Formats: sequence, C-alpha cells, structure tokens
Amino acid sequence: AYDQDNIKWMMNNNAESMLDKIICVSQWQKKTFEKYLFVDPNKLIVLGNPIDHSLYSGYTKRDLNRLIYCSIPFKGLEVLPDLFQEIKFKSKDESNKITLDIYSSFEMYDRKEEDDKYNDVFRQLSNIDGVNIFNSVSMKDLSFKFKSSSLLLAPSTYHETFGRVFVEGMSGGCIPVTVNNGANKEIIEDYGYVIDYATIHNSQCFEKYVDTVCDLVGEPLFNERTRCERNMSKWDYIKLSKRFEEIII
Repeated sequence: AYDQDNIKWMMNNNAESMLDKIICVSQWQKKTFEKYLFVDPNKLIVLGNPIDHSLYSGYTKRDLNRLIYCSIPFKGLEVLPDLFQEIKFKSKDESNKITLDIYSSFEMYDRKEEDDKYNDVFRQLSNIDGVNIFNSVSMKDLSFKFKSSSLLLAPSTYHETFGRVFVEGMSGGCIPVTVNNGANKEIIEDYGYVIDYATIHNSQCFEKYVDTVCDLVGEPLFNERTRCERNMSKWDYIKLSKRFEEIII
C-alpha cells in the first residue's frame, strides 16, 4: 500500500526515475500511488494478483455453519471476539452449531514473533465456544478449508491493496463479508457482501455486518457460490502471466 514504510522510502529516494513501469495489483493501488506518492500515471499498469485456480477443482462437502477468518492479525483479529459472540447471540445459536475457524499469523512474513502482540486476543478467542484456532497451513490445505466453509469474515481494519484472500475464498465458493476499505469492492464486485462503511469500528457498520452474516449463515446460497467459483478463474496465474508477458515485451 502507498502508506507502507518500504514504499514511501523507495519513492522518497527517487526510485521512480529508475523504473520504466510500476505494476499495481488494483486500480485502488494505482490511484493512491498517483494521489499520495505523485507517481506518473503513465508508468502505472494494473495487473492483479494471481492464484492457482486449479487448487479449487472437485467437490468438497460444505459446512454451512462454518465461518472462516484468514488474514494477518492486524487486519481485524482484535474485532473477532465481539463480532463472533454477537453473531452467535443474534442468530440464537444456543446449540453452538456456528463455528469460526481462524488462520492468522505473521509466520507467512517470517515474523512469527509478532504474534505475541495478539496473545490476549488469541486467549479471548480460545475461550469462546465454537472458535478453532489453527497454525499456518499450505495453500492446498487452505483451499480445502475455503471449499468446506460457508462465509469468509474479513473485518479489513487495514486497507487491502488487492485482497487476495477474497479471490481465494470465492474460488472455493466461500462468500466474503467485508467493509468498503481499500480495493475490497473493486475485487469482490457483486460476488460477495461489502458493507458500505470504511471501518467496522463504526457502530452502525458493526451492526449491519452482524445482521448480514446472520442472514447468510446456514443458507445453501448455491447460485451465489457457483458464480463466485466460475468468475474467479480470471485471476488464475496462467492468464495473468500472459498479460505480464505483454507488459514486459
């Protein structure tokens, strides 16, 4: 993102003058580079962020009451205790059918020690019925988890430059519920649910988010899931690699 220290350092040290093209992963990133970093728009090209869509082929039985959070901790982990408990309360889930699987760690950035900052949040979550906290898994295993889950919870407390997790989730028919922050609406389009607030810390946004999840959880949503699975193939790495070749040749 435009406001990350490494990007600001590059631009402050005249990196743009040494580059012929700068490939962005979203229109949102391109616009913010123009607005905040004053990058020449003629140097900016939007490509996207590829996935291996073949990982999502085949049938997997879906648990319609399973929610999943799969993102780095600073993108919304601290919201989950209150959010999940409110979802369970409003949906009258007295038998604990609704579950939340959490895959969240800095380990993917080789900075696992930073997980310690969220120990209190992990502790709160571990004490809530229905919450399951997992270690890092392979992309193949994660694709199976998306295919077997109902909804992707994404509070997005830090703006997404692309939101690859949305593409991964939707490729497996796991419908995202998020807020209008960063490139979320651009990438999700109308294949998921984007609450039209920039932050879930807004009380109205929080309430609408909970209501949306409660309306959707437990529902088959077959047509919606099928649309997600089919349309996310446009982000397959083979298709994007051809576009990348066109850019550099």
